Amino acid sequence: MMDTGFIKLWRKFMEWGWYSDANTKSLFLHLLLISNHKDSAFLGQDVKRGQCIIGRKTLAKTLGMSEQSIRTALTHLKSTSEVTIKVYNKFSIATILKYHDYQVNNQQINQQPTSNQPAINQQLTTSKECKNVRMKEYKKGEGVPHSLEEVTSYFTELGYPLEANKFFDYFSSNGWRVGGKTPMKDWKAAARNWCRRLPPLKTEEEGYKKYLKKE
Repeated sequence: MMDTGFIKLWRKFMEWGWYSDANTKSLFLHLLLISNHKDSAFLGQDVKRGQCIIGRKTLAKTLGMSEQSIRTALTHLKSTSEVTIKVYNKFSIATILKYHDYQVNNQQINQQPTSNQPAINQQLTTSKECKNVRMKEYKKGEGVPHSLEEVTSYFTELGYPLEANKFFDYFSSNGWRVGGKTPMKDWKAAARNWCRRLPPLKTEEEGYKKYLKKE
């Protein structure tokens, strides 16, 4: 059974015929998650990639369904050629017929980002590294924050957490100068002035909701 890695699930899965059938959808997703990602054996029987050992009682207990519901859901999946079932004396083997369409592993994610789906983690890391490099371009002093995290923490205290990136990018781009000319002496005072120009918020929660809409 596969206990690491991921399965690939496109949004078009929502157009699948059994998507609105909760039992069938739940069972199919469960079979995808427990199917072998490489060949193995069970009680002398080969269990290939894309196959899994199943039993109605075990499935019913795991998914919180009745055995009849499991039986019906399996019938649905077989009727639309999602799976095939081979019955043995003490167990059955389910085969996901298009298993390769759903399978993806860590190596594929790390090494094969597509042009249509950039590596999100790589983007986030690159963005953070760029901001850290910008900070190193300025001399550390009392007037300049040491990191974006420090700015974010202070803006959170002020109740405007989502303004932190805007503040940081604005002043880091001009060399941490007030009005573009005078070196900043107290960035926390500048942060408070920044927030004073914003519409007042009744609660911190309101601040999150309001500024999430703008992002």
